[in-house]
Amino acid sequence: MILKKLATIFLILILASCKTNKTVSTNEDLTKFNEYLGLSKADALNQAVNSFDNFLLTNYPNDKEKKRILKFLDELKVANENRKPNNNWILDTKSNKEFIKTLETSGMRNEIQIYGYENYKMDYLIDSLYSEEDKRKNEDIVMGVMNIDEMIIEDSIQNIGRDTTGDAEFYRISEEQNKLLVAKMDSNLSFNPYGQFLYGLAKQNQNDTLIQKYVDIRRLAGDLSYYHLFDIYSQKDIDFNNPFIKRMFVVDFYLDLVRWDINRKEK
Repeated sequence: MILKKLATIFLILILASCKTNKTVSTNEDLTKFNEYLGLSKADALNQAVNSFDNFLLTNYPNDKEKKRILKFLDELKVANENRKPNNNWILDTKSNKEFIKTLETSGMRNEIQIYGYENYKMDYLIDSLYSEEDKRKNEDIVMGVMNIDEMIIEDSIQNIGRDTTGDAEFYRISEEQNKLLVAKMDSNLSFNPYGQFLYGLAKQNQNDTLIQKYVDIRRLAGDLSYYHLFDIYSQKDIDFNNPFIKRMFVVDFYLDLVRWDINRKEK
C-alpha cells in the first residue's frame, strides 16, 4: 500500500514537472517572439490580447477560461451563419479604439493584415525555415483547402462578364466589374502571409503540430474563410492557454469583431 502511494506521488511529481517545463519553454518562446517583433509591435499585440481576455471575462463571467473561449466560438459560428455579430456582446469600444490605433502606429497591423493598395516588402519568407522535404509535406497538407478555394474562385470567374449583347458590352461590363473588384480589394484587409506575425509563429513553434499546420495553410492560402478557421479551433486537443494559440485566435476573430463594433458606433 505504501509503495503504491509513493508510486502515485512520484507519477504526479513527474507530470507536474513536465507541465512546468512545458510552461517555462512556452514562456521563453513568447519572450523571443516579442523580442523579434520589437517593443512597440509586441506591446500593441499584447494590448489586443488583454482586451480579448477582458471581453471574455465580461461576457462569460461564470465560466473558466477555456469554457469562455469555447462558448464564444460557438456563438461566433451562429453569428457567421446569421451573417451578423451578436448584438448582446459587450465590448469596451473606447479602449478598443486605443489598441486599434496602437496597432496602426506601431506597424503591427501591417505585419498581420494589409490593404490591397499597400505594398509590403517580403523580407520574412517562411520557406527558409523548412527543408525541401518539409516543404513538400506542408504543401500536401493544405492541398484540400486550396482545391476547395480554387473551385470557388474558378466558378466565380466563369460567371463574370457573360453577356449576349456583343463583345463591346461584354468588355464594358468586365471592366466595370474589375474596377469594383480592385476597389473592394483596396478597402478590405487581407491576411499578410509575409508578415512578422506568421513568420514569428513559425519560427518559435517548430515542434507544435497544430500551429505549424495553421502556418502552412496561411502561408499558401493567405485569407481563410471562417468555415476553415472554425475547423482549426474546434480540434479537441487545442490548448487555448497557449499564448500563441490565443494570439492566433485574436487575429482570426477578435480584431474583426472590434472593428465591427467601432464602425457601428461611429455611424
